[in-house]
Amino acid sequence: MDDKYRFAELGKSLHQQHADQLSTQLAVFRSALLNFAREHPDDIINDDESRAKFTQVCTSIGIDPLELFMQSRRSKEEFRISVAVRVVEICNDTRAVNGGLIPIKELVSILQQNPDFEAVVTENDVLESVPLLNGLGKGYDTFTINGKSWLKSVSMSESISNDHKTIYEACEFIGGYITMRILQDNYGWDKVRARSAIDDMIMHGFLWVDNCAGQDTMYWVPSAS
Repeated sequence: MDDKYRFAELGKSLHQQHADQLSTQLAVFRSALLNFAREHPDDIINDDESRAKFTQVCTSIGIDPLELFMQSRRSKEEFRISVAVRVVEICNDTRAVNGGLIPIKELVSILQQNPDFEAVVTENDVLESVPLLNGLGKGYDTFTINGKSWLKSVSMSESISNDHKTIYEACEFIGGYITMRILQDNYGWDKVRARSAIDDMIMHGFLWVDNCAGQDTMYWVPSAS
């Protein structure tokens, strides 16, 4: 084999390596632009400067900005559906433990352990998936206690009552539990009202009973136990 042939082969090999590296870099840039479009669609639509920069970067590497933006919208919707499906699975798996009430923060923590999600799952992603679940008629609902979001996924027709929410707020403040005495002394509830609300929550698995010898019975939120 003469030197001319070897140099030709070397040149071909270097050219292929360069082409492969360029292809990889373009794929990385495209992925980054796709993620940006998926996460900031309002900026691209409503902000002239953001839209101009997005278009400029896309065209500079030979990507159609409109096609990429439309793909990001489809990708976002598919991502929401994937999150919604996984949320249903988690709620079903944990219902025996928490009675159908789970903090959104806990849901996100479980979702982030899923290797199928390339993007980071946020609380907002979960909240955006709830309307999709409601469309299935599953009775999912969200509510806020002390600034923290919760998801209800129970089959009972009744919603979380104000007394239930008050008890959850107290549990959050105290450290995860409530007693009859706390409700009576701090909220002015009579014994019948406190007993009725606690029993109802126990029946649906929203509270667990902790009979402490020589102390008032403590009722714990499952996620805090």
